[in-house]
Amino acid sequence: MLVTPLFNYTQQSHLHTFFWRFTHATPEERGIDDTFVPVSPVNTANAEMIKCVRKALSVEETDPLFMVKVSEASDQYRAKYSAFLASPSGPARSFYVSRCFTASHHYPLGRGSRCFSAYDAVSKSIVLLKDIWRVNKYHPEAETYKRLHQASVPNVADVIAFNDVQGERHVAAVASIKSRKHQHYRIVLGQVGRPLKAFDSTHQLTEAVLDAVCTHRRAYEDAKVLHRDVSMGNIILYQNQGWLIDWEIARCVDEDKGPQVPERMGTWQFLSLRVLDNPAVFHQPRDDLESFVYVLLWIAGRYASPNATPAKRAFFLEQFDYEPLGAAFRKERLLHSGRSSLRFCGVKTAPFLKLLGDLAVWLMEAYNTDGDTQDHMLTYELLIPKLTKALDNEVWRSTYDRAFSFPVGYTDRVTSEE
Repeated sequence: MLVTPLFNYTQQSHLHTFFWRFTHATPEERGIDDTFVPVSPVNTANAEMIKCVRKALSVEETDPLFMVKVSEASDQYRAKYSAFLASPSGPARSFYVSRCFTASHHYPLGRGSRCFSAYDAVSKSIVLLKDIWRVNKYHPEAETYKRLHQASVPNVADVIAFNDVQGERHVAAVASIKSRKHQHYRIVLGQVGRPLKAFDSTHQLTEAVLDAVCTHRRAYEDAKVLHRDVSMGNIILYQNQGWLIDWEIARCVDEDKGPQVPERMGTWQFLSLRVLDNPAVFHQPRDDLESFVYVLLWIAGRYASPNATPAKRAFFLEQFDYEPLGAAFRKERLLHSGRSSLRFCGVKTAPFLKLLGDLAVWLMEAYNTDGDTQDHMLTYELLIPKLTKALDNEVWRSTYDRAFSFPVGYTDRVTSEE
């Protein structure tokens, strides 16, 4: 995010010039996305079809409705991905959307990602439309999905359509700052799941995280893809399983030997201690495995904590946030406290609380060793059996402790490093 130096607006015309230019600009120049075409409520030609669309999307007559077309970018692109595109030969495919269900685009930082439940006019089904400004240095997300499907990685979404939005690119125009090029991009996926925070029980929550860990392992070992942004929002519940989504900043580990950008990548609350301490560190599978643990801990404190007061809940969750004394200061304190820190999270279900304690101790013991030993301790071979063994508890399996948004004097917006 860039800001101007201070200036006296009563003596200099910068602000006045800006507003004059803004008021005389076209809608497109103002940032209005004219590729989202409003659907007229008086369009009698398609009235019945639009009625079906609104019913399928569960939107009222007074809610906005837009039509957006998504297609492959070129004939060469279509040929490259014809094996997994539902409609590889058509020039465009129409989707209908209303309001997006994500909120990160409201904030000044980030890539302006928006996700919509969309009605596919071809299959007459509900799909997911994702609208983002991708960083050009990364593979387009559809390419990553192609790799994953070619390697038969389970629990990843099917790609319906995708394309770069033509004519919309952005480059930061400041000579003293290393700029990154962004490209407006859309991808449509075939599965729309429930957010992980809507779990029916903590046993289901943990099963979903285990599913995502297994997907992550297959992606890394079979497809040579490292996710790099494991977070609460990037695991969904679909058909009673955990699916790992949002592969937009994933890295193909067999293509280069260094990080694609020098900054931290991922969602702050769930980044590993190692990545927080050193932004330029080479991101490894162990960092994502650590993030899976933080996903369980954070959700436990936010949505599975009936025994905590709002103050204790806030204290526990704030340990995942930014700290001026050091990026990893609070999270490091959380781990070194071990099981004792969990008294603030307020989890009532005993088997789940024990698992959280075991995982916190596992990370603490790893970080109390040297770097090489850490690499051997933070592995799939150790994390997966811990989760699997805990899930074998029949008492826990039959416990109904669904998610609930407990009161907390704390804003739980998840922030991302871009």
